[in-house]
Amino acid sequence: MIINCEYDDLMNCAMSGGPCTLGNRGLAHITGKVIYNHKFHHMSTLDGKFHGENDEPAVITFHGNGMIRTRRYCKHGEFHRNSGPAVIIYHENGNKKEEFWLPSICFSPSYSGNNEYSNYMSSAHNDSGPASILYYKSGKIQYEYYKTYGRFVEDKPGVIERCDNESNSIKLERWYQDDKPSRDGGPAVTRYAEDEPGKIDFAEYLKDGKRHNESGPAFAKFTDRSPHEEYWLKGRRYDKDEYYKKVGTNP
Repeated sequence: MIINCEYDDLMNCAMSGGPCTLGNRGLAHITGKVIYNHKFHHMSTLDGKFHGENDEPAVITFHGNGMIRTRRYCKHGEFHRNSGPAVIIYHENGNKKEEFWLPSICFSPSYSGNNEYSNYMSSAHNDSGPASILYYKSGKIQYEYYKTYGRFVEDKPGVIERCDNESNSIKLERWYQDDKPSRDGGPAVTRYAEDEPGKIDFAEYLKDGKRHNESGPAFAKFTDRSPHEEYWLKGRRYDKDEYYKKVGTNP
């Protein structure tokens, strides 16, 4: 039985285990799998569940210009890949746009459309590297997100932003504790000068998402002609003299 369906119903249609088409654009039904293959979509299911063999994606979608938009890797209805990201999203020029490493969670039509990015980020997981990478159109890395089961790691920066320059140098590092911008013993946010890789532009000390530092300024900007410092405790700003009276030390 061939079922005609609109785009939003295509994934549900494929998961039903029977062949389906989008309008009258065609279908191939091969060796017990449903393969939907035309200019815009390719889907593979096994026993009504998205499934790809031999490290092949179960779902491929395309941009209007014919370039691949997404590859999604699944085994028996769950995101799965032995090595590498389970989801890859591409710019229209063919360069990678986003990559997501995911635990074995059920793939569903909700992992597409407007909720696609937030759903992937809320589940991203990788024990040995970034759980998500975002890229500039040039192909250079823009962001690296380090997460375990959707939560930011605490033993290294959870977010690293990079410059779109030749060296792809680090632009910003952000640390987290309990999934909030926070760090003990150092700045939670450090931004680097784009024209001088490695040189700190500003540093911000945060505890539980609030500016806080008991050993000096909680915010310091270094690269301006006139350096700027701000003193904060538990999210409240103090002038310098009042701050040092509060912490009981001398500057």
